[in-house]
Amino acid sequence: MESPDELARLLPRTRIGFCPDTAHLAAGGGDPAAIIRQYADRIRHVHLKDLRLEPFGWLPLGQGVLDLPDIVRAVQESGYDSWLIVELDDYDGDPREAAEISKIYLDGLLKETSV
Repeated sequence: MESPDELARLLPRTRIGFCPDTAHLAAGGGDPAAIIRQYADRIRHVHLKDLRLEPFGWLPLGQGVLDLPDIVRAVQESGYDSWLIVELDDYDGDPREAAEISKIYLDGLLKETSV
């Protein structure tokens, strides 16, 4: 499930938890922060990932087009207070370097967006 329409059909009919994957939500045509706010009470896990649209690809945090500060604020506003999982599904660069880039970016972002 990654499009807003798919989520709107599924979540009202179930009690399942929600694991927003930020880049998949955006790739499915949604606004990840708005979707997180809409289903805040269902969040059980969070997968942070960035992306570029042309050519399409997954990127380390802060390297793509997502508004990650707003996404992290939405997660914080939801009351979710557990792990933020950073993912990178398919990436042409060095995975260790990508992890380091994402960690540095997320550490800075969490300091800036602390609610």
